Amino acid sequence: MKIKNLLCSLTILSGLMYVTSCGTDDGPKITTLEDIVLEEKTVAYDGQEHSIEVNGLPKGWTVTYSNNNKVNPGQYYVEAKITDKDGNNYSKFALLTIEKAPSVLQADAHQEAYAVPGVGVSPTFTLDNTSQKVNVEKYYRPGTYVIDLFAPTNTIYKESNHVQVTFVVKEGNELGITFNSKEVEANGEEHELLAENIPQGYSVKYTNNKGTKQGKYNASCDVYDSSNKKVMTLNAILTIDNPKYQPFEEYLDQFFVEYLGNDYISWNILTVDPANFGFVRDHTDIATWYTYESYGDNALEESYNGMLESKSYLTEYENAPLSYEQRISYVVIEELIDSYLEEYNPENNFDPYMNSIYIDQFGGYAAEVTTYMEAYELRTKQDIEDVITILDSIKDSFASYITYAEDKANAGYPYSDYTLDAMITYLEDVADDGADYYLYDYLYTKIDGCSYLTETEIEGYKQRVKSAIDNSFMPGHTLLAEGLEQFKGRCPEDKEHYWASYGEQGKEFYIHSLKDLLGMKEFNVEEYEQYLQDSVSKYQKQINRIIGKIRSLASNNPEAYDKFNTYLNGASIVGILDPNLMIDYLKEFATTIVPELDVTPEITVKYMDPSVASVSNALAYYMKSPLDSEDSEHITLNGEKLNSDNNEALSTMAHEGYPGHLYAYLYSKQLDISNVAKIMTSTAHAEGWATYVEYKLWEYMKTHNNALNDADLVAIELMCDYMQCNNILAYLAYANIDFNIFVNHWTVNDCAKFLDRIGFNAEAAEDIYLLLIESPASYHAYGYGRSYFVDLHERAQKELGTVYDELSFNSALLSHGWCSYDELNKIVDEYIAEQKFLYGLD
Repeated sequence: MKIKNLLCSLTILSGLMYVTSCGTDDGPKITTLEDIVLEEKTVAYDGQEHSIEVNGLPKGWTVTYSNNNKVNPGQYYVEAKITDKDGNNYSKFALLTIEKAPSVLQADAHQEAYAVPGVGVSPTFTLDNTSQKVNVEKYYRPGTYVIDLFAPTNTIYKESNHVQVTFVVKEGNELGITFNSKEVEANGEEHELLAENIPQGYSVKYTNNKGTKQGKYNASCDVYDSSNKKVMTLNAILTIDNPKYQPFEEYLDQFFVEYLGNDYISWNILTVDPANFGFVRDHTDIATWYTYESYGDNALEESYNGMLESKSYLTEYENAPLSYEQRISYVVIEELIDSYLEEYNPENNFDPYMNSIYIDQFGGYAAEVTTYMEAYELRTKQDIEDVITILDSIKDSFASYITYAEDKANAGYPYSDYTLDAMITYLEDVADDGADYYLYDYLYTKIDGCSYLTETEIEGYKQRVKSAIDNSFMPGHTLLAEGLEQFKGRCPEDKEHYWASYGEQGKEFYIHSLKDLLGMKEFNVEEYEQYLQDSVSKYQKQINRIIGKIRSLASNNPEAYDKFNTYLNGASIVGILDPNLMIDYLKEFATTIVPELDVTPEITVKYMDPSVASVSNALAYYMKSPLDSEDSEHITLNGEKLNSDNNEALSTMAHEGYPGHLYAYLYSKQLDISNVAKIMTSTAHAEGWATYVEYKLWEYMKTHNNALNDADLVAIELMCDYMQCNNILAYLAYANIDFNIFVNHWTVNDCAKFLDRIGFNAEAAEDIYLLLIESPASYHAYGYGRSYFVDLHERAQKELGTVYDELSFNSALLSHGWCSYDELNKIVDEYIAEQKFLYGLD
């Protein structure tokens, strides 16, 4: 049946072209129909018509052909309809095959050329036909490109041979004329861009190459030969920037000091010497741990009015002649103030007790004490005194958190038993360690390392630290654990999902927080929800294809399948187990996506205390280093959660360190932007960048690994594809669930259905639900952030083609510090427009 239908279809499609022939007088004698032969025929395409004919046709018989006489490559079933001398009809079938013609490509293996803006250059070649198109691209950027040159198959020709060409695109042009971009400061005089090295007999004409005021001038230089024929156009950008406006510099310095205030912990961590930043410490003040102070009846209104006053101070500089770098700081501060204005505006009815501060399932502010004590640098005796007074204040600070829980409950926002139990468990774990708690020896060791102390002073300080931990730190944990017990049972079941249970008020506060996190002033809830859904669908399709490949390995390549599972279970793809050696590997990886830094700091790896690690949802963290120091950096890992997966450890260190958070912060420190812009981090930018780094690392590991054979390489490549896609889909799953909990009132059951639908473990729904209700919007920095950064890069690659450069593009993305997505969108728009102009792509 299949053959019959196929033949019928081909015959109909052929258009029923017939050719008739007759037997000759001296034709062979026939006794049976089988003596008449229609033989199959195979020929190569040569532009000529080809056909097949029957042999052995008897005298008086006739034949007509269907689907014969063909020129183009293909397989044609030819039908010979035979009529004997009595008028009886018979059919014979045979296959006529016209094969595609071979294709020969010739090209020099090493070629050089100058890239002319607006035209670009390609490697040269010859092809023995004009029908095929060779896979050539135009190159605009100077560099060395290794190109696999070939002509893909088409309807006539086979795919050609491949020639690997090393193509060197040289800077400049064949005439040696230079027309380079430059940056100057506005000084009231006219500045201009001029071409240099113009050969004799050539002339130039300029467009938009002059300016006086601040701006970016897209300048063009048309080059003409002696016959006045235009031979090329060179493009460059003249950037005229205002000098730094001194009154605004003074404002920024003062804002920085006021922003940190009397937070001595932040001053110690972010600066080596606060005096270098204009901070004069009131030595009657002492350093203490963060303490809750009850909100007054008019707290919201007072905060709102305070922000209005701050906005008034800022807008005094709105029309000032700020430099580009100063404008970055202006936007950062403006976005911060505007966010507070929206949150504190009494008309929005955002109750401050809706937020969950001090107490949460991860140990709250109590779990942060050791983190900051580890980061606290003991540079002077005053620093040691601060550590002691901070520890001495713990008992009173923690007692204030009980008051906070009471005030929060009285305002109608009580903690759930789940949150309280988790917090109490952490507090009790620390208290149970007693004299064995690690902080004693940790701080003793830090004090021992203070070379400016005498032995007597060292012993005296260590005794005071012990006393502070014994009499305040430890009792504070017990006090808070016992004090929180009284709040259990106060939260009704229908309120246990916090913001999501507060109706429209909770939804609006969530949307405000999400918009603030991402840095999007114009935020459309429906469009954002659709983006999340579309992104999940996109990556779900990708991972389904990858999973299909994985399953096929089980039968097609068992050795690769077994290796894949060892990597999935934590075996190192790159063969590196030592975290310090991982740093070296990551520095090599970093060279493929970011430029070299001006400094090369020493990076060390530390581990969280087990009590903190067991409750923390963080795999690791990076603590910003002092703005006025370039000496050392460190990353802190969660050994409890990373102890069995070497690949996860590597990607986590890339996320936190090189070229993730640590690199991005160091990059901002070498930019000429204010300290305010360096430390005021947009979490969405920071996490979007760091998760994109992970995305690129898995891509890098496909070609920089420890593969020992072909099966191993297949397993590694598939593992990298799987992790790259699985991670982004998992982040997006969290963001989707989070959004739907707080906007569409999803239950645990709804979360489970969603997880099951996209191929994840539905049994994890309750754990994810409980995690997200206490950290509203935060996971969008990872889910939306990672997808957003991948989208930015894909857009730039699509619009710029061979002009796209990963290092240059990432430099632009980091050029304003960790900024809002509104600012990032502007950066990307401007970057793409500038690159298109410079290389004549408009």
